[in-house]
Amino acid sequence: METRDLKMMRILSTIPMNSIDESTNLPQSMGSGCFVNYKGCLIFLTVLHNVRAETNITHGIVVDYNLEKGTCLCQFNDFCLCAIGSVSNKTIDIVDFAMKKFDVPMPPCRYLINSGINGDFKRIDRISLTSDFSILPATHEEYGFCGLIKGKLNKTETSLNLHSELAYYDNARYLESKDGYHVFSLENKAYTHENFKGTSGAPITDSKGNLVSLVMSGGPSPTNSNEWLIKGVNLSELSIVVDINCGLI
Repeated sequence: METRDLKMMRILSTIPMNSIDESTNLPQSMGSGCFVNYKGCLIFLTVLHNVRAETNITHGIVVDYNLEKGTCLCQFNDFCLCAIGSVSNKTIDIVDFAMKKFDVPMPPCRYLINSGINGDFKRIDRISLTSDFSILPATHEEYGFCGLIKGKLNKTETSLNLHSELAYYDNARYLESKDGYHVFSLENKAYTHENFKGTSGAPITDSKGNLVSLVMSGGPSPTNSNEWLIKGVNLSELSIVVDINCGLI
């Protein structure tokens, strides 16, 4: 896939999420997710820490932007969660993964881009990915992801809007898989966690556009200051969970 097309595919397939404090109607946090056509089913994937149940907090995906009313959300909170347990050790670990099956088509989602004409914007339809979670990361491939970061409230006379920056990361390399997640490496360009806060749940795709993981967390490498490590959900290990929730088993 051409570099320009690959970048736009990654941008359009990453669905921004907002968590809203119901007591103030103000954004509390930002995250990401993606729609996936999975074995004939439409599902929405993200990470649990984006949608964890909290009192007076509503989660939704960003579907559009209205110049008068601001950001438009599609609200839903009923996510399926996943836990992995051990009978012998009597332990249960909650997986940082959440999904929702849709029985209706993907809701209309728009990506706004400045047209460069009189400051106007044009809307581009966001897209869903297609995957059965069978493609695993490989050391010879290039990976990338994106998301909205550095959210900041901007108040006007008629609205209160959340402004953010688009962060795009490519040329990530796969290092290893362990403990239910994949590890990817980026060149550390003096990053801080603020450079990535909002990308959690974003789809990680290879150079052909194949979905291989979701962003979970990240931080500087403890052994190499030139590396920033990204932990991603091991989707292949969760395929049976998704099959059950989709009624395929």
